[in-house]
Amino acid sequence: MLPLKVVFCTAVLMAMSSQAAFANPPKAPVAIASDIRLMNITFAVSDMERAAEFYSKGLGLKVGTKMNRGDVVELPLAFPSGGPGILLVSAKKTLSAKAPMSGRAILSVSDIASLKSQLEAAGYAMRGPISDVPQFHVRVGHLQDPDGNELELVQMPR
Repeated sequence: MLPLKVVFCTAVLMAMSSQAAFANPPKAPVAIASDIRLMNITFAVSDMERAAEFYSKGLGLKVGTKMNRGDVVELPLAFPSGGPGILLVSAKKTLSAKAPMSGRAILSVSDIASLKSQLEAAGYAMRGPISDVPQFHVRVGHLQDPDGNELELVQMPR
């Protein structure tokens, strides 16, 4: 176990270095097309009921309604204090390589069409067209970062 003085000094140095990292932040794009916020992160689970029990009984998260999405079932979990949530994802069967599991961030955007234009102007492309999802009254688009992590962009109703 580390002495308290070492732990405290390490914490202070980490805080100072993180502040220094933001002293000269990278330049923002000239035009911000959309207000972007984290909505959910996804966790792949092998047993949906066991995972839901852990997060609800163990951590006090509120369990939402299961959603069937092709090869997977998703279960949203909400923190009692609000903010971004956790989306549990479980395979219905053996998944194809393209099925979304973990490594996905779901972002709320105010104007998905403008953000798509901004991405294209910067040399990035969305995977497929923007989709209207009338069941949830949202518009959705997908893209991947350079490492293949999926970003799901969701425009909520105005």
